[in-house]
Amino acid sequence: TAHLPVWGYSGQPCYDETTREMLFGCRFNIIDENYLATMGMRLVAGDNFTLQSSPRDVLVNETYCRLRGWRPEEALGRRICSFSDQAPENFYTIRGVVQDFRTQVASGLVEPIVLHNLNEWMPREDRAYGYTNLCLRLREITPEALEAVSEKLHTFETSDNYRIRVLDTLIDEKLRTERQVHDLALLIGSIVLLISLVGLVGYLGDEMRRRSREIAIRKVNGASATDIFALLTRDAAVLTLPAVAAGTLAGYLVLSRILELFVERIALRWWIFAGVAVAVIGLVLVILLIRTWRVITENPRIKTE
Repeated sequence: TAHLPVWGYSGQPCYDETTREMLFGCRFNIIDENYLATMGMRLVAGDNFTLQSSPRDVLVNETYCRLRGWRPEEALGRRICSFSDQAPENFYTIRGVVQDFRTQVASGLVEPIVLHNLNEWMPREDRAYGYTNLCLRLREITPEALEAVSEKLHTFETSDNYRIRVLDTLIDEKLRTERQVHDLALLIGSIVLLISLVGLVGYLGDEMRRRSREIAIRKVNGASATDIFALLTRDAAVLTLPAVAAGTLAGYLVLSRILELFVERIALRWWIFAGVAVAVIGLVLVILLIRTWRVITENPRIKTE
């Protein structure tokens, strides 16, 4: 194959075979008869390439058919053109339709694609000397298996032209930026939460010192520890609830914008944000209880002049 489904594909236009009008841009790849099985791709209509296939046969994906207004079965046998100069040698015949697959790994984008026959672009006797990717499907990826592949490749005279790369590793490298963004967002969120909790502890300490006489007077007049805690909780809620609501809304908006970069997205369920908000409020209540427990349970002592 000429391209792997990691870095994207080269592009080519799709022209109307009658009016010569450009309909849309699509991707293309050059493959042989073993590529679909090796990559785990499935035909939904028609046939795969064979050794006897015409070099002018091509495969297309479901998205290509949909953009042309065809059902997969209707696309079979149609002649398509990728050049404005519609000379006979620029036409190809659709032999089969491949189930849609990602043409961009990171975003999950599925673009229309035309898969050309490698026999057209590179005769079999010249493939060892051209820029092609030899795709192998192994039962398992182990150092021993990779070493065996390397030893086999070195039995060929063109072994110096090959470099072994694992597809999973290439995909991981491609997704490295997305993972770094994820880790950075998680780190920043954790730091912000920690700073907020430290500020909350300091605020409660100052609040206890400022209201210590008020609390003592209330306890002398019969207020229980539960009453005092409820009073402090109501006061803290005036600051906590709006802050949690604003943070939850901001988190939803930021995540929505990030997910717009991807075609395949998780659903932003309301209960995810509600659960996080409840967890933060619960953590605030625990800190409030720990920070004020000594004040609301000790014997009231009011200083007098």
